Parts: sequence; C-alpha cells; structure tokens
Amino acid sequence: MGNLRAWLFTPLARFASFAALNAWLSQRCWELGARQHPVCKGSIASHWASERTALRPMSAVFDGYVEAMLRVSSTCLVCVDRNRYSVPAIYAGKAVSVRSRATHIEMVADAIQVAQHVRCFGRDQLICDPWHYLPILENKPGALRHGAPFVQWELP
Repeated sequence: MGNLRAWLFTPLARFASFAALNAWLSQRCWELGARQHPVCKGSIASHWASERTALRPMSAVFDGYVEAMLRVSSTCLVCVDRNRYSVPAIYAGKAVSVRSRATHIEMVADAIQVAQHVRCFGRDQLICDPWHYLPILENKPGALRHGAPFVQWELP
C-alpha cells in the first residue's frame, strides 16, 4: 500500500475540485495498471483482473459522512469546520444532527433533512439560505434590507 500512495501522491498534487481530482486519479490508475507487475508476469491490471473473481461484491453503496450533534445558534447558524451554515429559523436553539459529506453539509432533525448546503472548504465563511430566515421577517421587516442573509439575494 505504501508504494501505491507514493506513486499517486508524490509530489503532493492540488486540485480545484473533487471532479478534477477524480479525473486525474482515474487517468493515473490506468497508467499505473499498465506497468509490469513487480512479481508476476504481465501488467498490474491483468493480474488484478485474474484475482477480481475472488473479491466479494459490495452489498450496498458506501454512504460516508461525519456526523455531529450541534446546537443551532439564536441567529439560525451551525458552525462546521470554522464556517457557519444556516438552518431554518424554527430550529434556533435546538440540537440538530450535522452530516459533513465530501461535497455538501446536511442538517437533520427528527430523522428529516431540514437543510443542505454545498460544502465550503474556506474558513470563516457565512453560507446562508435566505428562505431559512423568512419567519423572522414577520417580526423584523427591516432585516430584509440590512440582514446578512439577504445581501446577496436577488429580489424583483
């Protein structure tokens, strides 16, 4: 396994997106598969193909995420990896399950997904959905003009 890691990730490569990383990894794996196997005759890919029948199939798709229970702030935000993501106003002050996936962040309450945002890999960013704050506008209509969640919102 150490050789494969060295072959793929030395020098350390940087990519603008997961799609670019996956495309590069796919191409690199095809190139490495064409190499001569260090012990057996033939290429690495042909040797792997001969052993492929002995592998057990996966019974389900792997759904990987990191989950944490977090309390929603009074400003309807949860903090994940130094970024703040909005949650609908009715969940302010309540605990929600936050699932951090590779591409997005999900907030779940009572086994129902209540919010989802594209994951931000920067730091100290505010990611808001203005629709999460509409119930608050009934009491504070001035927030529509000056509130941070509504600054980027295109209104007619």
